[in-house]
Amino acid sequence: MWALGDCAAVPNEATPGVTDPATCQHALRQARRLARNLRGTPSAYRYRTRGSMATLGRRHGIAVVGGL
Repeated sequence: MWALGDCAAVPNEATPGVTDPATCQHALRQARRLARNLRGTPSAYRYRTRGSMATLGRRHGIAVVGGL
């Protein structure tokens, strides 16, 4: 069974025991891995996040970049 999207709990070999959050950076990579798996020999999804960002209003924001 294959699943993808906001409601899919996708296991990530880079973070064992933790599923990825429903963010664009993960969804794009999950989609590419799923497409490759459907075309050939399946391999596990593996991606280490680069960080997260959010806006807090006009000219303000917050970020977690590379574990800093």
